[in-house]
Amino acid sequence: MKQIFFVILSVIVFMSPVAAQVLGEPMESYIREQEAVMDRYFETGDYQNAEAVLRPLIAKATEAAGPAHIKVLRMRQALANVIRLQGRYNDALREMQDAYDIWEKNYLKFNPYRMDAAMQLAVHLSKTGNANDALPLALEATKFAESVWGGANEQTMLWQYNTAGIFKELGYWDEALRIFDGVLPRLDAANTPKTRHYACSVSQERARLLRDMNRPQEAAQAYEETLKRDAACFPPNHPEIVHALGEYALVLYKVRDFDRMGQIMDQWHDGLMASYGENSLPFAEYLGNRALMKSHGTLGTPAFEDALADMRASVLLREKLLPPDHSFIGKAYMNLGAMENDAGHYGIAWQMALRAEQAGQGSRQLLMDTLLNARESGEIPEDEALSQAFRLVQVNHNSAARAAYEMLAQRVELGDTAKTENMRRFTDMQRRQDQLQRDMSYLAALPSAERRPDTERDIRAEMEQLSAQINTLGDTLSQQDIPFEAMYQTKPLSLADAQAMLSPQEALVIFDIGPEDWDRHYVFVATQDRAEWRELHVSIDNLKAAIRDLRASIDLRMGVRAGIALKKPTGPDRNAYDLYAAHWVYTQTFAPIADMLAGKDHIYTELRGPLSAVPPQLLVRNDVAAQAQADWLVRHHAVTVIPSIQSLKVTTLARQTARAGKPFLGFADPIFGDGTTPPDQQVASLDVTRAAMRGALAPLPETAVEVRAVAQAVGAPVAQSVRQQSTASEADLKHEDLRDYRVLYFATHGLVAGDMVTADQQLAEPALALTAGQGEDGLLTASEIASLRLNADWVVLSACNTAVGDEPGAEALSGLAQAFTYAGARALMVSHWPVESRSAVALMTDLFARRAADPTLSAAKAQQQAILAMIDAPQRAEWSHPAYWAPFILVGNPD
Repeated sequence: MKQIFFVILSVIVFMSPVAAQVLGEPMESYIREQEAVMDRYFETGDYQNAEAVLRPLIAKATEAAGPAHIKVLRMRQALANVIRLQGRYNDALREMQDAYDIWEKNYLKFNPYRMDAAMQLAVHLSKTGNANDALPLALEATKFAESVWGGANEQTMLWQYNTAGIFKELGYWDEALRIFDGVLPRLDAANTPKTRHYACSVSQERARLLRDMNRPQEAAQAYEETLKRDAACFPPNHPEIVHALGEYALVLYKVRDFDRMGQIMDQWHDGLMASYGENSLPFAEYLGNRALMKSHGTLGTPAFEDALADMRASVLLREKLLPPDHSFIGKAYMNLGAMENDAGHYGIAWQMALRAEQAGQGSRQLLMDTLLNARESGEIPEDEALSQAFRLVQVNHNSAARAAYEMLAQRVELGDTAKTENMRRFTDMQRRQDQLQRDMSYLAALPSAERRPDTERDIRAEMEQLSAQINTLGDTLSQQDIPFEAMYQTKPLSLADAQAMLSPQEALVIFDIGPEDWDRHYVFVATQDRAEWRELHVSIDNLKAAIRDLRASIDLRMGVRAGIALKKPTGPDRNAYDLYAAHWVYTQTFAPIADMLAGKDHIYTELRGPLSAVPPQLLVRNDVAAQAQADWLVRHHAVTVIPSIQSLKVTTLARQTARAGKPFLGFADPIFGDGTTPPDQQVASLDVTRAAMRGALAPLPETAVEVRAVAQAVGAPVAQSVRQQSTASEADLKHEDLRDYRVLYFATHGLVAGDMVTADQQLAEPALALTAGQGEDGLLTASEIASLRLNADWVVLSACNTAVGDEPGAEALSGLAQAFTYAGARALMVSHWPVESRSAVALMTDLFARRAADPTLSAAKAQQQAILAMIDAPQRAEWSHPAYWAPFILVGNPD
């Protein structure tokens, strides 16, 4: 169903010299007459006849005055809008772009009419999926209007509303809602015929936004207000009213107000019959919503069968009118699949779920539920169910970490240096574009007195330039036969391909944990010759609680590589580890697949949801009260964490590509200050300047010993491979060609977003603390890391909090880890919590010493052995606690 996001057709009057252009009589009178006819068609929603009037009118005016005449260009803009309102978005964009090109060639940039054309082009770009290109145009036009005409001007308010629509398209919903909420009362206060019409559109779009933000109660109230406004703006049964009724009906279904829904459905039906008839997409949507209303609470009754018949009829009508991959059909397939599943028609339900997915409306819950039910009922064979389940566990989960690994996999697979560099440049520019959009969204939300016009102007200029560069490079990529989807949608691995990448002693375990407690949760496990897909009967709320208890029993505050060093200096109680929680989590996760893991000494595991917040090594297989009797999972399996199954592909492909020539580069014991800060005041959360914050960090002289020992273990010359004190600097790192090194090692403080820079300013992103100087502040942030170029088998972050956040359900990898992956690191060693420095030195040097002694030993097995040595024969008694031996996880495979 068509959704009108923007109001841009109205003719605006500007006090400008170009307004003096006239066509003369009788042409002026003829144009006024035809525009009046067009306006009448437009007001009644008859956009087809409005177009029929405009096309010959434009042709006559062009013949009389030329293509660059203002009135001709304005009519072409009106034509583009009429075409857009008929749903022909690409045709409309071409018409609008052609007109704007003429504006650019013939009129000054800040001509008001050209600014209006820029705003309209922005709207059309947004409607065709090019909101990134639209935003700089819209922001510039809106800023022009605010500066020249003021916030109470009709055109300013309209353009602010249009800009909010673009923010909405880009996913900045809070910012869009803020603008809608600000514009609507000002339009009401103006109270002119034009602003009342604008207010109707703003009100409806605000209701849609609240609906999309999953705030149905507020959305219902907003739709009630919208319908009252629409009654004054439009004649009965106008398309805008009909659309609003249909949208409101679905919101009422979500809030379970079926009495009011029935009333709205009746009004909707009357409007549909008057404006569209039964052979139309709006009527298909009506049938679908009526089916939902009838089906509620009626399963097993004739009313449910009636509902099912309505939904089937809705699907058939959509299939008749639309191509099979259209999203409007996809939504209907999804609803029909859910109803067929409820009715016990599992095979049909599975097919509907697949069709919905093919039309871009895949639902994890529906796909997995119908697949499991169809398998258990015998309606699809076991081997097909396993193959589909393996595919679905890959495509139904998105995370920034997964995206980073998939981009890396694409670059490694492509191999061609020129092509991979272009792919990297393209994604770099898009990351920068996203950051600029976030910055602009923040600045635009500031009170007027705090706005920064110069900064905003610079950002808008950079956005416009970047947009052009992205489009140019996109053309280059197309010419190099690199499909854009390859950079963002890696084809899922087949089960057979994944199994072929495993050795006989290895297993792949994927925990597919749904986001809601009512979701069904699954585990998929594959070995070289077997595969199983099983449901996990666990409450996600209970899982989160248990993992919080586990994290709470690991609370290192003394001698850590972090920004919390001045907090209460206590170590963990050796008897405080929550063995019950560690065992309970094991029983809910790994225990159900223990039969598949028997005899497997290495596990690749993808952890989702709450499970991403703890290292699997510290889970306990037996129910004991004393830590000394704990049967740790790490005793039985070396563990490699993977954020994506594509990690296996990265490892396989990397073995076939040229490796970096130099073995190692390490950074240790940076200089954080002038050496005069007392140890008990060395912390990153003091009320200090950014430089003083670094100076308050505790020195880490022991890390130099750690990094030198690791360098020796990998056969690297220490003098050339270890940067410490003044050479462990951010500037030195940026001057290195990091693509030359197979292992990059950072033994320093890791700072997390939220650590204080000043009393009023927090770090906006995580960072590694290095030596400052040569124009660098010594804080290597995640965004700076992402801009590096690496060819590293392994990046070791022997610092704090470099794995994930401490909250269950956090992103699969921290911002630092994601950034290094994006930069080109094929494997990482990262920590789940602030590491105690001396035990970290012992653990990491032991790990690399074992690999040096036995070159055939994998990184995962070396880590396992180093951990077990610390558990069984710790240099200090307290180091047998998991807080000391379990913080690090191996992400990906560096071998």
